Amino acid sequence: MEERITGIQLFEVHAPCSIHYSKEFKENCRYGLLKLTANGVSGWGECIMAMDDKHFDILKWSKFLYRLKNLTLLEAMNTVKLNRAMWGTVRAELVEMAVLDIIVSSQRMPLTDPLLKANREAAVSGEFAGPIFQPDISTLMEECSAYFVVL
Repeated sequence: MEERITGIQLFEVHAPCSIHYSKEFKENCRYGLLKLTANGVSGWGECIMAMDDKHFDILKWSKFLYRLKNLTLLEAMNTVKLNRAMWGTVRAELVEMAVLDIIVSSQRMPLTDPLLKANREAAVSGEFAGPIFQPDISTLMEECSAYFVVL
Protein backbone atom coordinates (compact mmCIF):
# COMPACT_ATOMS: atom_id res chain seq x y z
CA MET A 1 0.00 0.00 0.00
CA GLU A 2 1.34 3.43 -0.93
CA GLU A 3 1.73 6.04 1.78
CA ARG A 4 -0.75 8.89 1.18
CA ILE A 5 -0.71 12.31 2.77
CA THR A 6 -3.69 12.37 5.10
CA GLY A 7 -2.80 15.31 7.33
CA ILE A 8 -1.49 18.79 6.56
CA GLN A 9 -0.89 21.35 9.31
CA LEU A 10 1.05 24.61 9.19
CA PHE A 11 1.96 26.56 12.31
CA GLU A 12 3.03 30.21 12.12
CA VAL A 13 5.42 31.35 14.80
CA HIS A 14 6.12 35.06 15.05
CA ALA A 15 9.61 36.16 16.02
CA PRO A 16 9.96 39.91 16.56
CA CYS A 17 13.60 40.08 15.50
CA SER A 18 16.11 37.60 14.10
CA ILE A 19 19.42 37.45 12.31
CA HIS A 20 19.17 35.91 8.85
CA TYR A 21 21.52 34.93 6.05
CA SER A 22 22.22 38.54 5.24
CA LYS A 23 23.63 38.94 8.77
CA GLU A 24 21.30 41.83 9.48
CA PHE A 25 18.37 42.07 11.84
CA LYS A 26 14.93 41.72 10.34
CA GLU A 27 11.67 42.68 12.02
CA ASN A 28 8.39 40.75 11.96
CA CYS A 29 9.78 37.36 10.97
CA ARG A 30 7.19 34.64 10.39
CA TYR A 31 8.46 31.10 10.73
CA GLY A 32 6.44 28.20 9.39
CA LEU A 33 6.45 24.66 10.77
CA LEU A 34 4.77 22.21 8.40
CA LYS A 35 3.55 18.83 9.63
CA LEU A 36 2.59 16.26 7.00
CA THR A 37 1.14 12.92 8.02
CA ALA A 38 1.02 9.80 5.88
CA ASN A 39 -0.47 6.59 7.33
CA GLY A 40 0.31 7.61 10.90
CA VAL A 41 3.91 8.74 10.24
CA SER A 42 4.58 12.46 10.57
CA GLY A 43 7.22 14.53 8.84
CA TRP A 44 8.19 18.09 9.62
CA GLY A 45 9.55 20.96 7.57
CA GLU A 46 10.42 24.50 8.53
CA CYS A 47 10.97 27.77 6.73
CA ILE A 48 10.88 31.52 6.98
CA MET A 49 7.52 32.48 5.45
CA ALA A 50 7.97 36.25 5.62
CA MET A 51 10.31 38.97 6.86
CA ASP A 52 9.52 42.62 7.51
CA ASP A 53 5.84 41.95 6.82
CA LYS A 54 3.50 43.46 9.43
CA HIS A 55 0.35 42.14 7.73
CA PHE A 56 1.14 38.53 6.85
CA ASP A 57 -1.78 36.38 5.61
CA ILE A 58 -1.22 32.69 6.37
CA LEU A 59 -4.30 31.66 4.35
CA LYS A 60 -3.01 33.33 1.20
CA TRP A 61 0.52 31.98 1.72
CA SER A 62 -0.64 28.41 2.43
CA LYS A 63 -3.24 27.71 -0.23
CA PHE A 64 -0.72 25.73 -2.31
CA LEU A 65 -0.87 23.01 0.38
CA TYR A 66 -4.36 21.92 -0.75
CA ARG A 67 -2.71 20.27 -3.76
CA LEU A 68 -0.95 17.77 -1.48
CA LYS A 69 -4.06 16.23 0.11
CA ASN A 70 -4.32 12.47 -0.51
CA LEU A 71 -1.24 12.35 -2.75
CA THR A 72 1.27 9.55 -2.35
CA LEU A 73 4.72 10.64 -1.24
CA LEU A 74 6.00 10.15 -4.79
CA GLU A 75 3.13 12.20 -6.21
CA ALA A 76 3.87 14.93 -3.66
CA MET A 77 7.53 15.06 -4.70
CA ASN A 78 6.52 15.19 -8.37
CA THR A 79 3.98 17.94 -7.59
CA VAL A 80 6.74 19.96 -5.93
CA LYS A 81 8.98 19.45 -8.94
CA LEU A 82 6.25 20.53 -11.37
CA ASN A 83 5.20 23.57 -9.31
CA ARG A 84 8.57 24.80 -7.99
CA ALA A 85 8.63 27.85 -10.28
CA MET A 86 5.07 28.86 -9.36
CA TRP A 87 5.35 28.08 -5.61
CA GLY A 88 8.86 29.42 -5.16
CA THR A 89 11.88 27.80 -3.56
CA VAL A 90 10.79 28.35 0.04
CA ARG A 91 7.44 26.56 -0.35
CA ALA A 92 8.93 23.79 -2.47
CA GLU A 93 11.75 23.08 0.00
CA LEU A 94 9.31 23.20 2.92
CA VAL A 95 7.24 20.39 1.39
CA GLU A 96 10.32 18.42 0.32
CA MET A 97 11.72 18.61 3.84
CA ALA A 98 8.50 17.28 5.39
CA VAL A 99 8.12 14.48 2.81
CA LEU A 100 11.75 13.42 3.25
CA ASP A 101 11.24 13.41 7.01
CA ILE A 102 8.36 10.97 6.55
CA ILE A 103 10.51 8.80 4.29
CA VAL A 104 13.38 8.74 6.77
CA SER A 105 11.04 8.11 9.72
CA SER A 106 9.15 5.30 8.01
CA GLN A 107 11.32 2.18 8.06
CA ARG A 108 8.47 -0.03 6.86
CA MET A 109 7.92 1.78 3.56
CA PRO A 110 9.22 -0.07 0.49
CA LEU A 111 11.25 2.26 -1.67
CA THR A 112 10.91 0.81 -5.14
CA ASP A 113 10.64 4.17 -6.88
CA PRO A 114 14.08 5.56 -7.86
CA LEU A 115 13.15 9.18 -6.98
CA LEU A 116 12.06 8.32 -3.45
CA LYS A 117 14.98 5.95 -2.97
CA ALA A 118 17.52 8.56 -4.09
CA ASN A 119 15.95 11.23 -1.90
CA ARG A 120 15.90 8.93 1.11
CA GLU A 121 19.54 7.93 0.61
CA ALA A 122 20.51 11.60 0.35
CA ALA A 123 18.53 12.47 3.47
CA VAL A 124 19.92 9.58 5.53
CA SER A 125 23.51 10.23 4.51
CA GLY A 126 23.27 14.01 4.81
CA GLU A 127 23.00 16.37 7.71
CA PHE A 128 19.29 15.63 8.16
CA ALA A 129 19.71 11.95 9.03
CA GLY A 130 16.69 10.97 11.08
CA PRO A 131 13.62 13.01 11.91
CA ILE A 132 14.17 16.77 11.96
CA PHE A 133 12.28 17.20 15.23
CA GLN A 134 9.03 16.21 16.86
CA PRO A 135 7.61 19.24 18.67
CA ASP A 136 4.92 18.93 21.28
CA ILE A 137 1.70 19.86 19.46
CA SER A 138 -0.09 21.30 22.51
CA THR A 139 2.86 23.59 23.28
CA LEU A 140 3.14 24.56 19.63
CA MET A 141 -0.58 25.40 19.50
CA GLU A 142 -0.16 27.69 22.51
CA GLU A 143 2.92 29.40 21.07
CA CYS A 144 1.91 29.82 17.43
CA SER A 145 0.33 33.05 16.22
CA ALA A 146 -1.64 31.36 13.40
CA TYR A 147 -2.58 27.84 12.36
CA PHE A 148 -3.60 26.42 8.98
CA VAL A 149 -4.97 22.92 8.40
CA VAL A 150 -6.18 21.09 5.32
CA LEU A 151 -9.09 18.83 6.25
